[in-house]
Amino acid sequence: MDLIEVGFGYRKSIKNYISAMELKKLEQIPEILVKILAKVERIEMMLEILLRDTSVAQEEELLTVSEAGQLLNLAVSTMYSKVSRNEIPVCKRGNRLYFNKADVLGWVRSGRMKTVEEISREVGEGRSI
Repeated sequence: MDLIEVGFGYRKSIKNYISAMELKKLEQIPEILVKILAKVERIEMMLEILLRDTSVAQEEELLTVSEAGQLLNLAVSTMYSKVSRNEIPVCKRGNRLYFNKADVLGWVRSGRMKTVEEISREVGEGRSI
């Protein structure tokens, strides 16, 4: 049975019918690609906005003493000790302490110890350690 009825009683072979459908689909490829590209561009723009907003929010995120302690894996009493000795960046408003997350993470990174390779390279370049 290689004949099918297609609209208004016209008969075509299955092969011709499929070929006609494939040709229509092939002709639509450029239009479909343009639509896909437009959608991808919109997604990229939305991701850029989301990433920018997320990074700004993280930089401006304020933490309480307990939240900062959790971030650093330190007890609240240790956090108060570090604040009283001015060892950690903090903002004080009234009786409350606030820690800027970016500042706290920067403080942690500033205590990074150099590797033996980095020290050797600096000594070789004549820089002071």
